[in-house]
Amino acid sequence: MEDDLALLQAWRRGERDAGSRLLRRHLGTVYGFFANKVVAEAAEELTQRTFETCVETRDQIYDGVTVRAYLLGIARNKLLQHHDEWRRRGSKAVQAGESLAGAMGPTASSIVARGDQQRLVLRALARLPLDFQVAVELFYWESLSVLEIAHVLAIAEGTVKSRLARARGMLKQAVAELDAEPALTDSTIRDLDKWIASMRRHVEGDDADAG
Repeated sequence: MEDDLALLQAWRRGERDAGSRLLRRHLGTVYGFFANKVVAEAAEELTQRTFETCVETRDQIYDGVTVRAYLLGIARNKLLQHHDEWRRRGSKAVQAGESLAGAMGPTASSIVARGDQQRLVLRALARLPLDFQVAVELFYWESLSVLEIAHVLAIAEGTVKSRLARARGMLKQAVAELDAEPALTDSTIRDLDKWIASMRRHVEGDDADAG
């Protein structure tokens, strides 16, 4: 199985099939990023826009940044642009420092939450400011490094660490504020990291051929 770097280098040499295989490898990740934040139709459109931009800017992927992190950085920008378009039309929009809760209506969530604690975490996560939510998702569900998350969010590595710490605190508070049984709330907060990590994205064909 060719790794991402080999496929990227082949793509840059003009091998279109290598580019297609590379982007298809990350289709599930990019769609999943949007599916938890916008309605299904918008998720599909934003995924397409993300890959179009990557095709146009593939030569800008520099050493030390993975293709997945590069794509997710584009995806975050597309998401913010999407909300800006909503704002210009007079609709409620969400900025990086605002929460998605209640703003976008039902979304085609790509997250599998099989237990009560997981469902509670998912509800609480939507209450976090957007970039805090994204940081949690990238760290726990995408297993990105601090350096990669710094690229996606366009912030320093030290800021990523402090943002993750703040996000955990905000998430615990959000769980506590939800209308749930006290025992469920307590168990969710007590083992918060475990419950976040136990959830995963589930998108048909999700990076199935990734190496």
